[in-house]
Amino acid sequence: MKKKTLIQGFVIFGILIASAIMKFTGVGEKRPISEKERFESVLRQDRKALKDKKSSDSEIYSALVRLAAESDPLARSESLVRIKSESSRVRAGSANALGFFEDDQSLEGIKSLLGDREPLVRIQALTGLGHRATSNREALVLEVLKRKNLSEEEREIALSTLVQVAHSDSARGKALLELISAAQKQVTPKGRAAAAAQAIAVAPRDPRVIKMLEEILKSGATPALESSGIRHLAAVGNSWLKANMDKLSFSQNPETRLAVVQSLHAVCPQSRFDILQRVFEKDKDINVRSAALNELEYLLGSASVNFLEKLVENKSLEMKIAGQLHSILKKHKATLKVGSEAGRDLCKTTTK
Repeated sequence: MKKKTLIQGFVIFGILIASAIMKFTGVGEKRPISEKERFESVLRQDRKALKDKKSSDSEIYSALVRLAAESDPLARSESLVRIKSESSRVRAGSANALGFFEDDQSLEGIKSLLGDREPLVRIQALTGLGHRATSNREALVLEVLKRKNLSEEEREIALSTLVQVAHSDSARGKALLELISAAQKQVTPKGRAAAAAQAIAVAPRDPRVIKMLEEILKSGATPALESSGIRHLAAVGNSWLKANMDKLSFSQNPETRLAVVQSLHAVCPQSRFDILQRVFEKDKDINVRSAALNELEYLLGSASVNFLEKLVENKSLEMKIAGQLHSILKKHKATLKVGSEAGRDLCKTTTK
């Protein structure tokens, strides 16, 4: 009996020791996967997709471009093989991917795809040329721009690529001006938005691009670009936008109003609380109202507290919104009492 008890004791002791070691070393515990590990897992799946004959065209496209962006030699070799694929989607992936490599063979592959029968492939070849800036690439883009049968979309992509690869300031400036001019000449709102988006992507802070966005917002003729235009101008601290936020907040387009509300703390117009009050009282779009509530989390300080104290007394507000505003007011007052850094009026400090 004593021997059996002794053995049981040793077993229990061993289990305790093993448990302690596992806890110390982390064995058996689940830990969060880092972004790097998650991305490496995606790349492993991409490599498998390129070797699996059952992979879809879209999977191959994504794998080629993603791996090429990481300079993976498999993407280069596979792209060179697949430039003759029957699938235009796969050829497009090859065209884009080869742009990440600087060797002559890759450049020759892109050159051949610039003359592909499918517009999608030609456009991706132009996009691929924009991944690196070399004189050879600049020459190829200039050749494309000389084509008489070039579509408007291809021309805009070519100009966008030229802004990225041109070796002289004058060449870049000329291409950008042509791209902006193309956006202004487009008849349809969709066409203007597409061309303008290209200009924003390649020269986001260029004064000419900023001026273009101001003109687009003034005209109100391109609603598809108003939302991103407002956010872009807010990000660069545009003074025209600050002066016109109240006017833009009356837009019939809910996406435009949403962008205005979400940009208040970045631009800090004097009318910011008037805009918010109008949203809480009259705006019927649930997304705009939700954004206004979230925006109050950024508009702190005594000015915000005073605004909320007056607003919660408004009897015309929906009960749910009034309750949410009460909660925000309580939180703002508590933060203000503490006098912490988080309680400062951000608009007051950024507009000095």
